[in-house]
Amino acid sequence: MKSIYNKDSNTIMEILLPEKYAKLFLAFYILIIPFIIGHIFLFTYVSDFNIDIYSAICAENNSLLTWCMGYESFAIALLLILSMLFLGKKLSNIQTT
Repeated sequence: MKSIYNKDSNTIMEILLPEKYAKLFLAFYILIIPFIIGHIFLFTYVSDFNIDIYSAICAENNSLLTWCMGYESFAIALLLILSMLFLGKKLSNIQTT
C-alpha cells in the first residue's frame, strides 16, 4: 500500500491526518463533517434561519437523519464541483483544438 506520507509532503496533510492517528482522524471526519453540514442545511434551508423552528426540529434528536442529510448535501456539492471542473477542462480542450 502506497503511503500518503513522504519526505516532501505538505504540512496541511500532516495537520489534517497525523501519521500515527490517520485512521482515527478519518473516522472522526467521516462522522463529524456530514453532521455539521446537516445542521447547517437544517438551519439555512429547512428552518429558513428561524431559531425557533430549528430548535423544534433538533429537539426531536434526529441525529441519524441530520447526518444523512449532511452526507447527501456534501455528496451533491462535491459532485457539482467535480463536474464543473471536468466540464471546464473539456471546454478548454475543445477551444484549443
